[in-house]
Amino acid sequence: MTFKESVSNIREIIMAEIKIWTESTPRNVSVSFLNNGVKRTYSHPNKAMQRREQAEILGGNSVKIVSHARLMPPLSMKSMLDPFSVDYTIGSWITLETVQEVRSNVLWEQRTELERELLTLMGRKGVRYFQNQFKIVKVSWKNRKSWSLPFARIYNLRRDSSITIASYMKHIEGDVPFHYYADGLTNSGDWELTGHHYVASPALSYRHTHPYTKTSGSVYIALPATVDRYVDLTDPRNWAGIIE
Repeated sequence: MTFKESVSNIREIIMAEIKIWTESTPRNVSVSFLNNGVKRTYSHPNKAMQRREQAEILGGNSVKIVSHARLMPPLSMKSMLDPFSVDYTIGSWITLETVQEVRSNVLWEQRTELERELLTLMGRKGVRYFQNQFKIVKVSWKNRKSWSLPFARIYNLRRDSSITIASYMKHIEGDVPFHYYADGLTNSGDWELTGHHYVASPALSYRHTHPYTKTSGSVYIALPATVDRYVDLTDPRNWAGIIE
């Protein structure tokens, strides 16, 4: 089987899933499929919308590995490259500290262990030159049992699409935040790509992208953002690809 035939088969499977989803009325219906030999089960009809976007990426005359994603208003590229410096609300219990500026034109052996670990996760091991430098920020919070990390108010949501909220994060100590761009974070002490996909809400609505915690803690964060497309977060290299 050629690569093109393989892609075509995958797209047919996805479209079959969408047909099942859209024709099923109960909200507790579930659909299972195999992905690289691993069984995946979805139990919410809104997943059909996300899978449709995946099918569109695989469709057409040429194969697109990642579709172009745009930052959701009011976010700017500055708020991604210099986390939370603009566009975000920061509670009084939060402390921000820039601990590293990841620059271009630096020899690999001269980079810190912190940035080497992150760049390796991003698929840029050994890199010396790259397009945009960015900052790693340490975020700490104290005695907070609610939303705890900086958040943006995202609006102008498209009803015909899903959005992706994500960041690179590394747990340092204390509580492990969860939800929105911290979704999936663990206390492993390694850099991880964290985040979630959300189906766009009805007109005139918005989202506050704030992770939650139960006590105190601290994390490293790099490249947080919300974009107007489905981005596959299973491969950490994909998120770095949205930097303009």
